Amino acid sequence: MCLALFPASFAWAGNTGGEVNKPDTDDYGNITKMTGNDMVIETNVAGNVYGAYTDADGITVEMNTVTVKNGATVTGDVAGGFISHDGNANDNTVTLYNVTNTTSSPVIGGRVDSGNVNANAVTVYGGSLGGVIMGGYAYTNGNANGNTVIINGTDVDLDVYGGLVGGTIHDPRGNANRNSVTIENGARVGGDVNGGLIDHDGGANDNTVTIDGATLTSDVAGGFIGRDGNANGNVVKLNGAAADSSNVFGGYVNRGGEANRNAVTVYGGSMGTIIGGGVYSAAGNANGNTVTTDGARVVHNVYGGFIGLEGNANDNTVTIDRSTVGGDVFGAYIKGVASMATNNRIILASGSVVGGSVGIYNSDSSPNVSNNWLIVQGKGNTARQVVSIDRYRFVVDDTVGSHDAMLSLTGTRQRRHRPDGSQHRSQRKRGVTQIGGRALYAHQHERYGQPDIGPDTGKGKAGHCAGI
Repeated sequence: MCLALFPASFAWAGNTGGEVNKPDTDDYGNITKMTGNDMVIETNVAGNVYGAYTDADGITVEMNTVTVKNGATVTGDVAGGFISHDGNANDNTVTLYNVTNTTSSPVIGGRVDSGNVNANAVTVYGGSLGGVIMGGYAYTNGNANGNTVIINGTDVDLDVYGGLVGGTIHDPRGNANRNSVTIENGARVGGDVNGGLIDHDGGANDNTVTIDGATLTSDVAGGFIGRDGNANGNVVKLNGAAADSSNVFGGYVNRGGEANRNAVTVYGGSMGTIIGGGVYSAAGNANGNTVTTDGARVVHNVYGGFIGLEGNANDNTVTIDRSTVGGDVFGAYIKGVASMATNNRIILASGSVVGGSVGIYNSDSSPNVSNNWLIVQGKGNTARQVVSIDRYRFVVDDTVGSHDAMLSLTGTRQRRHRPDGSQHRSQRKRGVTQIGGRALYAHQHERYGQPDIGPDTGKGKAGHCAGI
């Protein structure tokens, strides 16, 4: 009853650190002081919230904080620092507690048209959001480096980016490096999750994405390049994630460039397809990538290094441990007669099941495929067939009895590509061929190459095989 005695502006009384109707009607923000604002939102805002906002060129907006709490609703954008032209928006922080926003408005740490958006942070606890979440966002060109996004128990309808450059009709170029995204504690994300993404050309390197006990419905990438560039040294970790329809990329270049030294690790949960490092539609390299699954279910395929047109996929390692893969497991996937796949390793361990092929995919029979390893550890591993593998090692551990099969092949024949590109086919009949165990018979040695199992002490350990 007493509320009628107060003016309409009383509705803003729970919000501090900014001004009403700045920069526009229904907004709450700062348009004069660009640095060091500390804003707290505790009552609903019908427009946008900006820790600091400017439409001038060449301004630096930095070290502003925005906190939205007590269930307050913001209908429009929430941004720590926002520049609608060129400039720098760095070291801004946005934190949301139990906020519900059903509109598609974004939450952004720092945003510019063109320039630098570095070291911004967005943290969201609980609630639900209908828009995109971005740590740092350069609309056209620029650098989005060292930004952080943490989503804890929140339902997010659209995409999540640590650092993003582009997403426009322009030709954006820049870098999105060393960003971090963490999604945890039962959160759900309905769009893509990217540590660092460049819409066209540039670098997306050394980003980290961690998914822990969350649900995903779209793709995940540590570093992603929309056209040409480098996506190197990115790390993606999933622990107990429910992501059946999601593709997971450590580093991925959509046209040409480098995707090297990326790592994807999956503990439990499920996902669609995994690519450690991939270069899709122009020349490039995908070297030194690693993929590890432990107790996980992969609906489709697993690739260590992926070359979609021409290039090199060397020194990649894929480990499938206590896991099920519905499709193929390839240490390297190459197209192009001049492409190379050497020194790759696939490790099958602890009763893993692969519904498709295991080995190296050599689409155009390149002669440059050699020294690729299949390493089998423990008993009960299964695959349909082995392709383009020329080195084998069987690691006998305590689970393997004298008559246990370490690897069973369920397809009709084994296919391997010789170095000259011709295909070797074994003559065995349809059915299941069992390989391994402590007793390895002569005909198996001839067909699959001499396995290295180390000394048979009765307590065989992985350490008995040098080079594992």
